[in-house]
Amino acid sequence: MTIVTPLNRQRRIAGDDLLITMADTQGIITYANDAFCRTHACHEHDVLRHPHDILRHPDMPAVIFELVWQRLNAGREVFGYLKNLARNGDYYWTLAHWTVNADRSGRAAGYQCCRRAASPESIAAIEPIYREMRRIETSAATPQDGLVRSRQILDQMLASRGQGYDQFVLSLAMMDEPAACRAA
Repeated sequence: MTIVTPLNRQRRIAGDDLLITMADTQGIITYANDAFCRTHACHEHDVLRHPHDILRHPDMPAVIFELVWQRLNAGREVFGYLKNLARNGDYYWTLAHWTVNADRSGRAAGYQCCRRAASPESIAAIEPIYREMRRIETSAATPQDGLVRSRQILDQMLASRGQGYDQFVLSLAMMDEPAACRAA
């Protein structure tokens, strides 16, 4: 896979597009829908059989992905905000929902991630938090120390709000809903 140089150019997700990918238990992409490919500026064959982390923008704190994998490995769904890196260097923000695809015996056979556009309001709320977490990660003596310290920042922020991670993400997701849905 070619290394992509991030550009400071945001790519918009079209309308109500749902960007869907599926991966095996090792995080290798096995499926990408047309909306994902359009937004990611690629063809499906460009991402199939590649690790899911090819989407990772360098601005994203690694601890968020550690949290996602902890939840998935425990068989739990997880929501999160992501700044993804498109194949052409653009970035795009999504609200992602990961679920476990189980086989007939109930064991994880793979994962599905469904993403939709994040609102400017939710991006404005999450971006400074991620920026601080990423600063902590990159300034730490070791990557592991960076993860621990970044997780502490996240946990402190959540404690100050009196929320768990899921509550925090869902409170931001409410900003992504159309006003008519919020009033209902």
